[in-house]
This record gives sequence, C-alpha cells and structure tokens, in this order.
Amino acid sequence: MSRRALWWAVSLGGVAVWFLLASWTSSAGDPVVCLFRRTLELPCPGCGLTRAFSHLARGDLQGAVAFHPLAPVLLLEAFAGWGVWGLSINGWWPDKLGGLVEHRAGLWIVATGVLFLALWLGRLAVGDLSAL
Repeated sequence: MSRRALWWAVSLGGVAVWFLLASWTSSAGDPVVCLFRRTLELPCPGCGLTRAFSHLARGDLQGAVAFHPLAPVLLLEAFAGWGVWGLSINGWWPDKLGGLVEHRAGLWIVATGVLFLALWLGRLAVGDLSAL
C-alpha cells in the first residue's frame, strides 16, 4: 500500500470513528473495558478519553473536559499530525521544516505523556475521579 493510500485509509477510518463516537452514548452501568482499571481497580491516565471524544464529536466541549481535560489537546495534536503527514506525502511540506517537525514530534509526544501522567496523579491525589 502506498503512503498516499494509507493516508486516505486512515482519514476515512478517522471519519468513520468520529461518526460512531457522535452517535454513541454511555451510561453508568456500562462495563469497564480498560484492562488497567479492571486489574488494579484504579483508572488509568487515559480513562474517560472515549467518552470525552464522544462528547467532542457531538460538539459538547464542557462534557468532554469533564471526562478528560486533555481530550481537546489530544484531538488538536491528532489533527495537526494528520495534516503534516498529508502535506509531507504530497510534497507540500518544505524539507527544512520536515527535519524540525520530526525532531519536535518526539518532544510533543513526551510532553503530552508527562501532562497525562501529571493530570492522573493530581486526580488521584485529590480524589477527583468522579467523571471516570
């Protein structure tokens, strides 16, 4: 599969997932699918993201942030990564910027991971896991 075909497949898959999330609603009695939460009986750093993305897909920013405050940030990062990937595949991204983005992408990933860990530890410390 070519890089361009893979980009289109990921794009169409993302749109399909977005429509599924927009139509999905959760209730308090839903089964827990998080392996971390099922085994340790603690929510993981990403717990609440699926429900947060579901709220984002319906345009409910406040509901999304209630389930996971970093969901909008993660969504923006995903869109930015998708856009840069598409531009670079089509040759519309200057080579000088390509190296810079590749270098900075690792830093963004680490920074996002640190934010997730800090938020998780903060929520555990204050006991504010009610939305999870």
